[in-house]
Amino acid sequence: MKTVQKIVNDLLKESPFIQDGLAEGYINLSALASKFKPQIEKISRKVVQKGSIVMAIKRHDTSLGTQMHERKISNYISNLGDTIVRSNLVEYTFKNSETMLDKPLELLNVLKENTEAFYYTSKGLYETNIIVNSIISVDIERIYKSETLISSIKDLTSLTMRFPNDVLCIPGVFYFIFKKLAAKNVNIVELISTSNEFTIVISKKNTSIAFQVLEDLKS
Repeated sequence: MKTVQKIVNDLLKESPFIQDGLAEGYINLSALASKFKPQIEKISRKVVQKGSIVMAIKRHDTSLGTQMHERKISNYISNLGDTIVRSNLVEYTFKNSETMLDKPLELLNVLKENTEAFYYTSKGLYETNIIVNSIISVDIERIYKSETLISSIKDLTSLTMRFPNDVLCIPGVFYFIFKKLAAKNVNIVELISTSNEFTIVISKKNTSIAFQVLEDLKS
């Protein structure tokens, strides 16, 4: 036999306009409970107190808030532009040292001759990451040959999305994207972000799947 909560959930799922009204807060819960009461009693085959129905609506409304927020994020992402894909990337991780501070200047001279090249670096407490196009790999290995290489990962791809200026005012946007990618078993090697750009670096083998996920979010 169905519980009152289950019946209420089913009734609300059949009524998207009522769900929207609950999310906006302009539906009277007591009046809605009175409307649902005959149907609930018919399905459950017992007398149900209106207060129990109100509580069931409130409990459903808690999960509804999450659904509505995700819908808001989905609508926001649907207005974004093209996803930019860059392939043949390599990630290097070096152990930090005093001599590491001299290397970026030499690398920048190389980048001046390759203005379209992909370049990203981040310095942690103990390690420094560098991601570049594979065509610059030889230069990286030459410039940093005296440093301790912790790891290098080849065959990487980056996917970049541009966001409006108000992206920081929308909680959960990036979490929403990560959740969709994780559901497709896409592992993120590196995350790069500026105020209005969001870039994920992934394995080449996951490129098609990740690209489709991002495109589906915008459809």
